[in-house]
Amino acid sequence: MDYTKIPRELIYQDRHSLKEFGIYDNHIINKRIAYYLRNQHFIKLHNNPEESVLYCMNQAYYYCTMAILEDDPCWRIQQYESNAVLFYNTPFKNDYTVAILSMVATYLSMMLNEADGHMCDFVQELHDQYIGYDIFEGINQCLPDKVNLSPDEFAPRPITHKALSEVFSNTDKLHSWRYFTQDYDMERIADVFTAIGNTREEKEAMRESFRWEVNIFCDNTRKSRILAQIDGMDFSSADQIAESGWVTRYSKAIFELSRKDEEILELKRQIANAKSEMKPADEKEYDNEKRDEVNNDDKKLIDIQKNIEELTSEIQHLRAEKENMIVELLMPIFKDIEGKSKEDNIKSFLEEIKDKDGREVTNIVYEWKENNKISKEKCKRPLWQILHAAKYYNKVEQNWTAAIRNHPPVNSELSKR
Repeated sequence: MDYTKIPRELIYQDRHSLKEFGIYDNHIINKRIAYYLRNQHFIKLHNNPEESVLYCMNQAYYYCTMAILEDDPCWRIQQYESNAVLFYNTPFKNDYTVAILSMVATYLSMMLNEADGHMCDFVQELHDQYIGYDIFEGINQCLPDKVNLSPDEFAPRPITHKALSEVFSNTDKLHSWRYFTQDYDMERIADVFTAIGNTREEKEAMRESFRWEVNIFCDNTRKSRILAQIDGMDFSSADQIAESGWVTRYSKAIFELSRKDEEILELKRQIANAKSEMKPADEKEYDNEKRDEVNNDDKKLIDIQKNIEELTSEIQHLRAEKENMIVELLMPIFKDIEGKSKEDNIKSFLEEIKDKDGREVTNIVYEWKENNKISKEKCKRPLWQILHAAKYYNKVEQNWTAAIRNHPPVNSELSKR
């Protein structure tokens, strides 16, 4: 889905002051970036430097929000560059563009994890493209040590009647559902309703806005066909997800899941370092002259072994936390099966795909989907992100999507090859 074609007001709500970005409070990264920008020549030469910095920060946040929503934001870099500075008649357009996209790379690098390979590629492409610019280097140096941004920082704007009325309450053909769904193309309508809005209330608000426009601008025959499609859309799954609180926890949990792996790897490194310090028994010398030294080595050895035991115990604890987190994340994706709890069902699935290669995993997922054990709507990107973050599936998202979409029927000869 190309989110640059979705009205900006439905994705991101512009902030009206720098205070809303927390630069006067405790938002360290925004405070540093704002300070850096206001000392740049292209900002100083603007008749309102504060407004200029505010514009840059709004653009960067808007692009971050879109990039997170996109399946593969790398395809949008050229569009982001072209549209970065639309409202300023300035000879410093290139400086503004570099500043905005450098901020995007900096922000996203602070919440980067292995759960989304496309996002890593996107940040790397921006880095490679702007690494030689002083503005990029300056903004990159604003990064604080050991501070991460939560994905909630760039959560899309909630879809409300107010937001919809800001976009679609006039007769401007460039701000209409007809324009954004390519003349009410059925597939495009489904894409738009899937792309924006997480809760049932948001989807219903969109449907109401859509109905209002169609009733005004379409003839009776076409109106009946279009309304039949949008009235037939089932938003119950969105409602169930919202009620469980999964939508708000989902991005956070994916982020934390990768952090668990990083912590486990760090603990393993500490164990390896500790073991390298242990003196092999056959190297010890027990003659009288060096007995004191040997005793000291023994004490050190005991301390190291104790440290290894503590680190090993911590790893086991982290692995248990990770397993519980995976099960909780998968709850809304899996369906209830009579005679078996959903948790047991998920654990059976994870055991079945454990140590399997990519093709075997997608074969199992497809079979579970066809047997109505997994939500057909969420077996694509949501399931891929979780299994990829949890190291059950290591290939990129395009491989996953293609394997699920193009999979032959379960009982066909092709599926058995």
